[in-house]
Amino acid sequence: MGGCRHVERRQGATYSHGVSPMDETSVTVRISDVDTGVASDIDGGDGAAGTRLSVSSAGQPGDPTVVLLHGFPEMGYAWRHQIRSLAAAGYRVLAPDQRGHGWSAAPERVEAYRMDRLVGDVVGLLDADGAHDAVLVGHDWGAWVAATTALAHPDRVRGVAMLSTPYVMRTDVSLLDEVNAGGSDAGIVELVRAHDADYEASLHADPIDAIRRIQWASCGGLTTGGPDDVVPKNDLPRSDGVPSGRPPHLNKGEFENYFRAYAKSGFANPLNVLRNHQANWELAELWTGAALDVPAVFLIGDRDPAVQMTDSVIARHIEALTTTCTELRGQHLIEGAGHWLQQEAPERVSALLLAFLEDVA
Repeated sequence: MGGCRHVERRQGATYSHGVSPMDETSVTVRISDVDTGVASDIDGGDGAAGTRLSVSSAGQPGDPTVVLLHGFPEMGYAWRHQIRSLAAAGYRVLAPDQRGHGWSAAPERVEAYRMDRLVGDVVGLLDADGAHDAVLVGHDWGAWVAATTALAHPDRVRGVAMLSTPYVMRTDVSLLDEVNAGGSDAGIVELVRAHDADYEASLHADPIDAIRRIQWASCGGLTTGGPDDVVPKNDLPRSDGVPSGRPPHLNKGEFENYFRAYAKSGFANPLNVLRNHQANWELAELWTGAALDVPAVFLIGDRDPAVQMTDSVIARHIEALTTTCTELRGQHLIEGAGHWLQQEAPERVSALLLAFLEDVA
């Protein structure tokens, strides 16, 4: 695998952190480009695409490693609170913009975003940083990447923490098929929408409003209503019932970082991750009925749509965790938080992750 090369982020892409106690620590977060290995034909063929991840890192190489994997529509910056707190506790922390997101490489083919490619990126990242193994922490579909990496490379994974999205044991029916058979899609609405040809166009039509809408729709808070909360949006009639302004877990600078990242990456490749769901289900036939056999913990907000709608497909998989995870170390329901758990309740999430890390790392 390739080595790690550190490149200072250009001026236009430097992360500006919001004010929080964790951001006031002396821990330095470095944003670097990491070469995770030679690209395949699917990724680009000539090694120029699909190999470079933009990674926010902190802590010392050689310390116990934690990899933080975001979901949609996010990037490594979603872990800004946890990066510092985990590093301050003595861990080596790596939070990549997963391929196609933020400032990482973005191969164009849909197949380049299959789960085996995402898992390969995680393993390549560990190799590039000189880490034999790590605890993987995943949010949203990042939790599926973490769990699948543990299935495929159990020797490289010391434990898996899943936020907002549970382990889904592979059965003869895929998650999308469960929904199409009449199950509620609460908690996986973007997975369903990604297969709608018009959805991507609607996101590109107004990226600022798209990010604002998606973040609002699944968060647990209310807008502060201050003058800085007003975000430009188009003049089209609104029917989604989403409040105006920014969601409360993103201040003005943080929201701007999200917008700049998606202005750069666009939404096509992030949606390609979700469009591969059926292909991933087919590729995972080997693991039909396989339990997750590494230490695991699950965190979710009590205002997450999957919790609010107890008959949802995802809710059923949450209930099954005591069976599908053989070493489940705990399930934690976090009061007042919605889907964007690590940003809405950063101190609580960091504390629970540190307890899990102390147990397994």
